[in-house]
Parts: sequence; structure tokens; C-alpha cells
Amino acid sequence: MNMLRIFVVVAALAPVSAFACTAEDINAKATELSTSLQTLAARDQQKAMEVTQRMQAIQAKQQAPGSMTEACKMYDELLAEVKGK
Repeated sequence: MNMLRIFVVVAALAPVSAFACTAEDINAKATELSTSLQTLAARDQQKAMEVTQRMQAIQAKQQAPGSMTEACKMYDELLAEVKGK
């Protein structure tokens, strides 16, 4: 059930515009984060849920004009955290 929620959140992250960060960048980062979250959920389900909640904040920020660069940065931070870097 929790994995389903993660996939739904990732799928809902559709960019509306792009400046320094393209729609393809956002989609690639969302896909990579989804894969990494699957691995994390197998080890630490609580942490995976925390990251998923933070992904929802990215989704909200993406709706604002000119926010793609910030969304890319947030994805990068979450990816680094999930991968333990």
C-alpha cells in the first residue's frame, strides 16, 4: 500500500514549465527517485514515507511559475539523501 502511494505521488509530479531545468530533467529525477525509494522502503519504510511527504512539497512548488530550477534542486537533495550521499 505504501509503495502504491509513492508511485502515485511520483506520477503526479508533472512539470508545467521549464527554465534552467527542463521537463525531461524533472521526469528523469522523479523516475530515479521512485526507483531509489523502492530500495529505501525495503530497508526503512518510515524514512521512505518521510521522503514521499517531502516530494509532495516539490509538487506544490512546481505549480508556481518559474519554479522548475528549485524543483530540480529539491529532487537532487532528496536523491542524495535516499542514496546516502
